[in-house]
Order: sequence, then structure tokens, then C-alpha cells
Amino acid sequence: MIYQNFEAFARELVPGRPIIGLDLGTKTIGVAISDVELKIATPYYTIRRKDQKKDLGRIWQIATERNVCGVVLGMPINMDGSDGPRTQATRAFARTLEMYMPRPLTFWDERLSTVAAERALIEADTSRKKRELVIDKVAAAVILQGALDRIAFLGGGVAATDAPAAAPGETEAPAVEPAPEPPAPAAAEQAGRARPGRALPRAKAEGTADSADTGAPKRDADAVRRRRMMTRRLGSDD
Repeated sequence: MIYQNFEAFARELVPGRPIIGLDLGTKTIGVAISDVELKIATPYYTIRRKDQKKDLGRIWQIATERNVCGVVLGMPINMDGSDGPRTQATRAFARTLEMYMPRPLTFWDERLSTVAAERALIEADTSRKKRELVIDKVAAAVILQGALDRIAFLGGGVAATDAPAAAPGETEAPAVEPAPEPPAPAAAEQAGRARPGRALPRAKAEGTADSADTGAPKRDADAVRRRRMMTRRLGSDD
């Protein structure tokens, strides 16, 4: 399936499988392939165009051997951003490739990709003859690397709602205990409402009688003894 939206193409890729990049020329097709982590593009092969059916068969063979899950096709847009005859030919090739090889396919702007590839080869001190042999697949690697960098950018963001994981050795912050609830009215009265500087009355121990309760029976017993003594004295006087 051809994806005009690159983000939709990136979502269709299978993790752990590489993708290939194609630099479509009139005489050659440069092929580059990524690693399984979709980070590095490597020049892989240059197809000498003879027959479209054979060209598609060779691309299919490479895709099958390397178990690729997607195709990035360089789009030769004009420098002013407009389409030209080469862009129309590239779209037609993509439609044919889609029917021949059912893989997610998208386009990548290839403007100045050949210039960047030639500059890289010159910096690597590659001879002119050698540059002519490898320039197409190196240009395909430049196209594919741009797509890989975009995929890494799309997949490298962290959602704002995700909390960062704790680093190894770090402990979680202790949970904050809730504040104690205020005492019930009855408990507050039992606790006393003493003024500042005044001690609260000492609580009675269980099973201890009140001083008023212990004193009342003692006074009653003394009164009974006094009445009995007075009665005996009165009896003895009689």
C-alpha cells in the first residue's frame, strides 16, 4: 500500500525488520537497506535497468532475502517544490511496485541526495571511476537515512502523561499519612477544658471508689455507735 502520509507509513512497519530505500534513475536503481533497529542506512546494490519486470523481480528478491517490511522511494521533486515528468514516472513505478510487491511504501524528497552522496564519496577519497559505480546506491542510502531519522524522531518522544520511571537504587517517597481527625465532642469534654496554667484533674483508676462515696458510710457507722452508747448510758441511769 502506498502511504502519502509518512507518519502512517511508520506506524505500519514491523519491529525487528529492516526497510529498503530506492533511488530511481533512468538507467539504474540504487538500493540501500537499513539495520533491524531502523537507525543506519547502508548502500546495498545497484540495479542496471533493462526491463521493468526484471527490475521489479530483482527488488522483490532483495526484499525477500532481507525480510524487509517497507520501501522508501526517492521522489525527484523540482527545486521549487513542484512536480515534473520524473515525479510522474516515479509515481507510476510505485503503483506497479505496489502490485508486484505488497509492502508498505512511501516517498521521500530526494532533492540534492545525489549531491550529498557525491560529496561524501569525495571526502572518502573515492576515485571518479569508483564513484560512478556506487553513486546510485549511496544516493539511495542518503534518501533512506533521511527517512530513518524521521522515524526515530517520531518514535523518540515521551508522552507527557507518562511518569518517569525511578532510577535504579532509588526508593519511592514515603506515603504521607493523613492528619488525625479532631476528637469527638464527648471525648473533648472528657479531655477537659482547663484554662492555661491549670492542671487537669487526675483520672480515677478503675475499681477505685470516690472519696465522697467512701466517707458517707463511715460517718453513718459513727452515728450509729454514738446513738447506741447514749442509749446504754440512759439505760444505766434509769
